[in-house]
Amino acid sequence: MARCVREGLTDKEIARRMAVGVPTVRTYLRRIFDKLGIERRAALAGWTAPAAGR
Repeated sequence: MARCVREGLTDKEIARRMAVGVPTVRTYLRRIFDKLGIERRAALAGWTAPAAGR
């Protein structure tokens, strides 16, 4: 799901890709945000970005 956020997909697009409902996407994203201590999609995208030189 975090990769989908990094790709810039909306909640609706993520739901369609993963064959789940939009509320499910929002719940999972909120859990990810809480676990990582972040509040924005951009922060999640940055967190999932590959490290340079790997």
